[in-house]
Amino acid sequence: MPATHPGVNIGRRHLPSGSAFPNGPNWGEDVFIPAEWIIGGPQMAGQGWRMLMECLSAGRSISLPSSSAAGAKTMLRVTSAYARIRRQFGIPVARMEGIEEPLARLVEHAYVTEAARAATAAMVARGTPSAASTSTPATTERATTQREARSAAQRREPRRPIAITRPVCPPRTSPHPGR
Repeated sequence: MPATHPGVNIGRRHLPSGSAFPNGPNWGEDVFIPAEWIIGGPQMAGQGWRMLMECLSAGRSISLPSSSAAGAKTMLRVTSAYARIRRQFGIPVARMEGIEEPLARLVEHAYVTEAARAATAAMVARGTPSAASTSTPATTERATTQREARSAAQRREPRRPIAITRPVCPPRTSPHPGR
């Protein structure tokens, strides 16, 4: 809809933390909208909220996991690089058990977050129906078939625990011989 259409009012854009955010309040008074302006045509009249929720869920299914995975990977990269450079008692702190274990947890979280991101992106790309769109018989049937296929696959392949092993560190030597 054109911003100059009679009756349409567009407020100031939100400016969180000083960065432009492309949305803000929009409202109208006595606005006439021709049927051909409706997204999807006149047959989609009254479906705006459902379409909005589906678009938001698909967008958020991509942006939120991607941001989380990128943040986890960046945190891991910076933290592990610093732990390799920082030295204490003549060895990098990354080789100390008190640092190795938290770094291993960071690796685990980054791996899980990336796997969740990839799975979510695959579902969005495949067109897995959202909760808002499962009301039609065709999508409900497809969702039921997908659930049945997943549960059958889970029955065939039981989950196995993942073994996370740490590299064996060389014996620690004292920087002060004779103590």
